[in-house]
Amino acid sequence: MSNSFDDIQKSLLWDIYYADGLQWFSNGMACTALYLAKSVSLLVFTLYLFLFVALYQIVRKKFVLPRIGYSKLRIGADRSRTMRSVVMLAVLIIMLIGFSQLGHGRDANAYYLFLFASCILFLYRQIKNTIIWNGKSLFPYFDRVMILILVLVFSKSTYDIEYLTLLLFWYGLFNIVFGLGQFISFIKHNPVLENEE
Repeated sequence: MSNSFDDIQKSLLWDIYYADGLQWFSNGMACTALYLAKSVSLLVFTLYLFLFVALYQIVRKKFVLPRIGYSKLRIGADRSRTMRSVVMLAVLIIMLIGFSQLGHGRDANAYYLFLFASCILFLYRQIKNTIIWNGKSLFPYFDRVMILILVLVFSKSTYDIEYLTLLLFWYGLFNIVFGLGQFISFIKHNPVLENEE
C-alpha cells in the first residue's frame, strides 16, 4: 500500500514540476546563455537570467497552472524545501563573490564562479528529478544518454573551459528542443475547461 502511495505521490510531483516541459526548456536556455555569456558579458547574462525567470513565471501562471490545478501545486510546495533553500543560499553566495570580481580585472574568475554556481544548480535539478521521476517519462533516459555522450567527448578533449561551454551549449539546445516539444504537447492534450478558469 505504501509503495502504491509513493508511486501516486511521485506521479503527482512529476506532473507539477516536469510534465509541462518548461523545466527542460529553462535548463536549455540557461546552458545556452552561459555559453553566450563568454562572448557577451556576465552582466548581460545575469540580466537575461532575471528577465527569463520573470517570463518563465508569467508563462507558467498563464498556461500551466490552470491545467495542473492550484491545489496540486500546494501539495508539492513543501517537498524538499530545506534542500532547495541550502542550494539557493550556496548559489547566491557564489554569485555574490562572482559579482565582487567584476570590474577589477578578474572577469575570468567571475565567469568560473558563475559556471560553478550553474553546476551546483544543475546537480540539484538532476537529483530532484531523479527522486521524483515516476518512470513514465522518457526524457530522463535521453538526458542521461546525452550527458554521458558529452562527458565522454569532454574526457577526450584538453579540458578547455571554452570547449566545456560549447558542450553545455549543445546540451542546452537538446533541452530547449525537448522542452518546447513537451510544452506544446502539454498544452494540446490538457485544454482548460471554461468553468475551471
